[in-house]
Amino acid sequence: MIDPIWAGVVGGAVGGGFTTLATILGARNERNGRLDELDKTRDIAEDKARREYKQKLVTDWRIGLAQAAQDEAEWGRLMDLNAVAPIRPTVTGQVWFESLRPHLAASEAGLQALVFGAEVSYDPVRGLRLADEIARIEREWGLI
Repeated sequence: MIDPIWAGVVGGAVGGGFTTLATILGARNERNGRLDELDKTRDIAEDKARREYKQKLVTDWRIGLAQAAQDEAEWGRLMDLNAVAPIRPTVTGQVWFESLRPHLAASEAGLQALVFGAEVSYDPVRGLRLADEIARIEREWGLI
């Protein structure tokens, strides 16, 4: 037979050990849950930032395209007046166009000059193609 005192000591030690173990595991599970929440929050913030960046790119492309059309119209007006016109404006080297160029579909007919051309000037046909490409990219990115 076990002495009742020793039975109490052993029972208390085992009970205390289980209580301590349960407390440690509970705290660990709670910490892991908070870390999962932080990961989800970070992922949501990164997705939002990525989406905002893409929306800004699309907006910049559209503004740049509109400016290129205005520059071309002004150049054409100066040419009609037989004025000494500046060099014909190009979209090559413009920040908005160079950020768009890698996203253009090089396989589509008529866009090779835009993708690979050393110097690209604006014309209404290219402007329409660029507008279509911007819309395609916006759809692919899930912005519309």
